[in-house]
Amino acid sequence: MERRVGYRGDIRIKKRKEPNKPLLGVLKAGTVEGREVQDILIDTGCSRTMVHEDNVPPEKILQGEATAIRCAHGDTVLYPLACVDISVGGKHLEVEAAVSNTLPTAVLLGTDVPELSELLSEKPKEEKCEEEECDVFVVTRAGAREQQRLEEERRQQEEDSGVQPNPAGLGDEEEMATDTQECTEEEPLTGMNSDLDVLDDSLFVEPREKTRLTRSQRRSILERHRRLVNTGTTLCTTMDDFKKYQEEDKTLDGVKQAVMEKLQGKRVQFFEQDGLLFQKWKDQNGEETEQLVVPERCRNEIMKIAHDTPFAGHLGREKTIQRILQRFYWPGIFRDVAYYCRSCPSCQKSSSKGVLRAPLVPLPIMATPFKRIAMDIVGPLPKSRSRKQYILVICDYATRFPEAIPMRSIDAAHIAEELLHLFARVGVPEEILTDQGSNFTSQLLTEIYQMLRVRPIRTTPYHPQTDGLVERFNGTLKSMLRKVVTKEGKDWDKLIPYLLFAYREVPQASTGFSPFELVYGRTVRGPLDVIRDTWTATKDADESVIAH
Repeated sequence: MERRVGYRGDIRIKKRKEPNKPLLGVLKAGTVEGREVQDILIDTGCSRTMVHEDNVPPEKILQGEATAIRCAHGDTVLYPLACVDISVGGKHLEVEAAVSNTLPTAVLLGTDVPELSELLSEKPKEEKCEEEECDVFVVTRAGAREQQRLEEERRQQEEDSGVQPNPAGLGDEEEMATDTQECTEEEPLTGMNSDLDVLDDSLFVEPREKTRLTRSQRRSILERHRRLVNTGTTLCTTMDDFKKYQEEDKTLDGVKQAVMEKLQGKRVQFFEQDGLLFQKWKDQNGEETEQLVVPERCRNEIMKIAHDTPFAGHLGREKTIQRILQRFYWPGIFRDVAYYCRSCPSCQKSSSKGVLRAPLVPLPIMATPFKRIAMDIVGPLPKSRSRKQYILVICDYATRFPEAIPMRSIDAAHIAEELLHLFARVGVPEEILTDQGSNFTSQLLTEIYQMLRVRPIRTTPYHPQTDGLVERFNGTLKSMLRKVVTKEGKDWDKLIPYLLFAYREVPQASTGFSPFELVYGRTVRGPLDVIRDTWTATKDADESVIAH
């Protein structure tokens, strides 16, 4: 007895990516020194851009310049350097790249290119996704004959109705019917078996249980989270080492020549003191600043401390340059700091795209510190370990001096208590600018204002631009918090004092001075000053009471 088995099953699977298929969105076409190439590879795991020597003219190679690159297999190889012009993705790049004769692609773009993230963000036009759902039909011999019978009936109906079938479609169906007749009755079509090979047991393995951490592992993770500053510094710690680095640095030859020839500009002068190179710089107001000249070996750590740490707060290019120029200098400092800030991973992940806005109307200039203050609330934020989830932000309109106070509750009683603490340190202001929140317009604060002769100023509802000073600082504070908080985000309230120091230390664009200088009348001593004093071995001169 012949058993007729015919079925047609729809199995929905995911296609696996072909092993030899190039990665879409990583290989791009462009030009190298005006020559068109089709294989510019973008690699986020590569720290140095490399170019094949066939694409580099001999005059572009820097004579005597080489760089050591450690490959994936552990070997360190010296490659010559060249200044190469590369155009890719509509961007023109001038890159100092390593030259190799064994590179499998024309160009290998690494993370030393600031525009790397922008090139990766461009989505390529793809005809299909790498993983897409498709239908696989399993047709047995009996099923194929049944399908052929149905096609013949349909064709007969079309002939009876006078409708002519598509010749191309008719040919395809006849070819399919011929192929199916060669199959045995009990075996499925062999042409479909290759597509079913992907349905192995690995697709149906049950998920494993979540790995549990040991006590030592949890303790190690918590210890990493508690570290507020982890620079991983390789800075020299003695004055003799720093002198040695200055003497061996070839990038400081121009500075050394200027010291020997005693060249002096209008606002810049190089000199040597105790065997160390300094630059004396005079600003527009005639004030002189002595800047220690930093060798190339120590520059990256200086930029890291001035930008990445919680004491620096991941501020922008201008703030970071101003912070460094108060103590240090080296040739090309503006270019190096700009590239460092643009290539900072934390800033690239959390910085928002700029949006053009209408210009703000300038507010009256305040000449007396803490005569007018602005106040606002940031939150709710994720609760910290001390169960705080709000920040009371207060800014002085004269000095731009900010205060940020973590709070558990933002009712009128707690805000009044923090205001009295502030008044005990800086005095009672004449005006307080706030929005029309219920906690700011409460009866308690109104009575305190009347008792202390403080004039409250309210902003228009749904128009925070009136209180632009504190609103702008709110955005800066939240941006700095996003970049320095740990993965769990439970220690943000402990980082507030360090971020306030970072903001108060650098000059403000509106005043030209830092909030510390306008409040205390002096420049405060920060981490960069400690490093400079270590390198220069500065000692405080003893001054007698009579001389003072």
